[in-house]
Parts: sequence; structure tokens; C-alpha cells
Amino acid sequence: MSVKDNDKTTPLNVFNQYLNMAMDKLGLTTGAGLIGVGAVWFLFGLFQYVTTTPKSAPQQMIVENFFNQAQNGVIILAIGVLIKVTKERG
Repeated sequence: MSVKDNDKTTPLNVFNQYLNMAMDKLGLTTGAGLIGVGAVWFLFGLFQYVTTTPKSAPQQMIVENFFNQAQNGVIILAIGVLIKVTKERG
């Protein structure tokens, strides 16, 4: 397997081959895997945000970070949807 780069052909190393194979198996290249990861990340972050009760100011900052992590899950989910739509149209 090789990658074309401006009329040059460079062989993929073994690590890249196995990494590409793993990403294909997990569905991360089609977008379905990213949608699943983003949904789980969002739900877990939101669950932590709702169920954790802070007792001090530093703990409150950590609880607010749980909400930020839930937002990151939504971003990952959106990237998965964009990949899926792009692959379907292209």
C-alpha cells in the first residue's frame, strides 16, 4: 500500500497500516463510530454534571468542566455526522 504525494509514491509504514485498519473496523472513517463516541461522551458528561454536587469553589470548577466535556461530545458527534453526510454525497 502506498500514498501518492505530488507524483511521488511513498510506502505506508506498518504502524499506519494497522492504525488505518483499526479505524476502519471501529467505524471512525465512516462517521458512525464518531457519532457513537460523541453520543456516549455527551451523555456521560451530562450525567456527571447533573449528579455531582459541589461543596467548595474548586469542586464547582470541576463540575463546570463536566458540562464542557458534554459540549465536546456534541462537537465530536457533529463531526461524525459531517463525515457521514460527506461520504454519502461524494
